[in-house]
Amino acid sequence: MGIGITNPTHKLSIQSLADINLLRLIGPYSEFGYGSRLNFGDGDYVYFEEDEDDNLTIYGSTRTAIMGGDVGIGTTTPGAKLEVAGDVRVNGTISNVTDPVDAQDAATKAYVDLITSPAYTIGLWPELGGYVVWVSADGRHGLVAETEDQGSSNWYAAHNIVSNPGNHSVDGENFRNWRLPTKYELSEMLLEQNNIGGFSGGDYWSSTEYSNDLSWEQNSGNGDQYGNYKTDPSDVRAVRDF
Repeated sequence: MGIGITNPTHKLSIQSLADINLLRLIGPYSEFGYGSRLNFGDGDYVYFEEDEDDNLTIYGSTRTAIMGGDVGIGTTTPGAKLEVAGDVRVNGTISNVTDPVDAQDAATKAYVDLITSPAYTIGLWPELGGYVVWVSADGRHGLVAETEDQGSSNWYAAHNIVSNPGNHSVDGENFRNWRLPTKYELSEMLLEQNNIGGFSGGDYWSSTEYSNDLSWEQNSGNGDQYGNYKTDPSDVRAVRDF
């Protein structure tokens, strides 16, 4: 069938002789006629739909693919497969199937992954391996404390104990950058010990040396910090940066 054309090439061909609106779908709701839908196939699996706020939904129950040339959002002259004139918000991580080879593409990917990563706060974050005891202003960097002790040992052996995944919690064993906290970090961690849990009430090693033979530690019961002989045993609780 042809409308405005005498030689239609499809079941329905419509030709306009001027730059005018060619086809209008009017929905059933209100005097504005919103709610129109254009369905494909024999069910509600693929369709275009308009709502009362002039929003258009393009729905495909399995996938929606745009094939052909370049696609522009906010621009009629895209110069790439996808060009967006405006801000882009991604709730998730943008990643490539394989690592990018080009240095600039790699840098761009790293930047996008960074700015789209979650913003964390002080509290328990299993995906980070433990409890966040300090966080940067943007919420993307900070210090995580383990939720359980890694054992008790002298100061020298403590460094090796924290690097063994078998000494960590279920969440903590997924990371390999655990270390002893500094004197200052140990104090920060013990301020949150009631929320973190699992502390013994005894002394905990820090990585900060007091002298050649001594290193700083802190009592988790009274909060006192003092130097102790590195050969003496004390409890070990690891931290990691993110």
